[in-house]
Amino acid sequence: MDILLSRIIRYLNGVITDDRQYRTALFMVEHYQELRCKTLEEIVKESEYTEEDIMTFMGYLGYHDYEDFRERLMMDQDLRSSQMQLRLLHTDIDGMISSLHISGSKEDFLNLVDHLAEIIYENGRIILAGGYSPLSVTVDFQTDMISMGKQAVEYHQFDKNFKFKDTDVVFFLTATGRALSHASKSLKEKGLCESHIVLMTQNIKYKNYDSICADDVVHVLGTFDGIEFNYQIMRLFDLIRIRYYTKYFI
Repeated sequence: MDILLSRIIRYLNGVITDDRQYRTALFMVEHYQELRCKTLEEIVKESEYTEEDIMTFMGYLGYHDYEDFRERLMMDQDLRSSQMQLRLLHTDIDGMISSLHISGSKEDFLNLVDHLAEIIYENGRIILAGGYSPLSVTVDFQTDMISMGKQAVEYHQFDKNFKFKDTDVVFFLTATGRALSHASKSLKEKGLCESHIVLMTQNIKYKNYDSICADDVVHVLGTFDGIEFNYQIMRLFDLIRIRYYTKYFI
């Protein structure tokens, strides 16, 4: 059974309208670490949401009492902390890199992964954007990064209030580059180029597409195979969260 945070992330990633429930879910992700210490009255006072907004969203998750929700959230936070310690500290990094299609040496590739972990540590939000299919494999990455205190959310074009910040790290995932070509205009209008952009793609020609100059490019080797690309992306994010955990969290 998924922990509460993963369920909230899945809701946010799959939502298609900007409504009160979307905003409530965003608030919960932004303040995830604080929720265990706050009463419902405190959340209402400190946010722009009503008690009805919050309880309606909790109803989507199967909870009709705030204290039951908070108790479950605290249990899940403790459980995830234990899971991360067990999984992220005892992983065969060399074996994981061997399962990836990379150019250059393993040492150079690990240096790139460590660089990306450092960029995340030094900046604010993590924003995930790109093709729907590769984005679908990032939930575990989001769950662990939020559990480690980093906001990690998916970009939605329908969110008219969204603005990229110069402290954002934006991971743009696209095997062929089509997702970038379709969204580049709206992304630039929302300030994408102010952020630190990490492009993950099989199509290296999109590195400088439409004046969106990626700060870092992870060239996923392959011939536009969506299934293989998703597998490689999932492994890459596994490596990033493992290195972040061991270098900056424990």
